Amino acid sequence: MWVYFLMLAPALVGALAPPTARPRLTFALAIYFLALLTFMGLRYEVGPDWSGYLNIFSVVKFDSTYRSGEILFTELNRISDFLGFYVYGVTFVCTLLFLTGVFAFAVTTPQPWLALAMVLPYLGFVVGMSGIRQAAAIGVCYIVLARWERSSLALKLGALAVAAGFHNSAVLLLPLILFSNKRHLLLKIALTVVLSLVIVHAGADSDTAAGYNRRYFDRNVQSSGAFAHVLLSAFPGAIYLLLRNKFAQSGFERQVVTIGAIMAIASLPLTFVSSTGADRFALFFSYLQLWTFPCLVYIYQKDRQLLQASLAVLAIAIFAIYFIFGMMVFAYVPYKNILL
Repeated sequence: MWVYFLMLAPALVGALAPPTARPRLTFALAIYFLALLTFMGLRYEVGPDWSGYLNIFSVVKFDSTYRSGEILFTELNRISDFLGFYVYGVTFVCTLLFLTGVFAFAVTTPQPWLALAMVLPYLGFVVGMSGIRQAAAIGVCYIVLARWERSSLALKLGALAVAAGFHNSAVLLLPLILFSNKRHLLLKIALTVVLSLVIVHAGADSDTAAGYNRRYFDRNVQSSGAFAHVLLSAFPGAIYLLLRNKFAQSGFERQVVTIGAIMAIASLPLTFVSSTGADRFALFFSYLQLWTFPCLVYIYQKDRQLLQASLAVLAIAIFAIYFIFGMMVFAYVPYKNILL
């Protein structure tokens, strides 16, 4: 457990620094990125899904006819096998995509270190070091979300298609594209319908699509702590909506954040219908944690130190709850790295 806390510590310390109106990728953040990439991307036998991805790699390796709706993830396994990187290559690339997206979004906020400190305890260490398909999809989406207002419709749809190539659940982010602004609404609706049909057709007859249907709906596999996991995004989403005028006055209002907040809050009751499905869906809205908390500190400058200390304590509490009381914590300890 302590090795994870040591990796979180730099973000916690950096979170106490004053926010800035012109955030950027600093040398210290770049070093931290490389440290996390080494820690998360070069791990082995870590995470409850490790054996599952090892099995997928073996199936792809020995069955050239294997077909999956998540075609990019399947091909990544084939390429890694061809290059001799084994399953480690798959894990590393997925982690690289994930961290690139998270850092790209974090450095658009007034306090990137605080943003990272809020998402690493669960989204980073728990999800990013287990569910590598969805982690890669989240990373791709966040790369575009970081430049959302400056990205073209084609780039947004392209990124969503790439993300869905790693994890089909990314298609659920289509409302962000449809409603983030009213320009070219009919064109966006037409293109998103076409993209949806292509993704659905690609995975309709695959084991992936059938597996998700059985897991999320037919059997409704329960996700332990799903409500709390969704709350991690719904809580900052609620803060943003309640203080939206304050955010707007300070120049921190974003339509994509507003839509994400509404969808994250709407995911809370869905945990009683399909807890695992709602849990996985809400993970995409973790950017609400990245955005809301750093902006909140910037807006309330007079209470900055109290807010930063409180949020640092909250991040530690989230970390401690999972790594002390989490049912699957045994899959993360002891930590193993291929360099060691």
